Amino acid sequence: MNYRVTYRVSTPRPDGTMQSLDPTSLFPQSLRAILLQAYVHNVRWMRVPARHRVALKYSILSRLAQRFCQEQTLTTPVTAWARVQRIRPDNVALTQGQEQFLMTFRCAEKRAAVCQNFLGYPPEAGCEPPELRHSGSTPGD
Repeated sequence: MNYRVTYRVSTPRPDGTMQSLDPTSLFPQSLRAILLQAYVHNVRWMRVPARHRVALKYSILSRLAQRFCQEQTLTTPVTAWARVQRIRPDNVALTQGQEQFLMTFRCAEKRAAVCQNFLGYPPEAGCEPPELRHSGSTPGD
């Protein structure tokens, strides 16, 4: 089975437009990294019991976000999408395939908080915008 996966990674600019980021900043291209990423897209190299597959996918995505945040200084949300295409005779030009949302996360103090994901896991602590995280007082105090 041959597949091609392309990623799109972006973050909002202050004016509301989206800034594209280098996908390799989130999705490394080493052989080990590519094999791990394959699990996210249901391409498995080892048998994984069905009851553990969603947790494995979430663990991989979360770890990728952690790695990104250790190397980057962004405070805006980062969103990742993937397009997985099966390479076969009727798709040699790689024109088939749908883009799929993977996750949105935030970095704070070199740590990632996964805020949304395609697996349905709830948002982690730290997903609220920075200006809402440090409320020293509430209105009316």
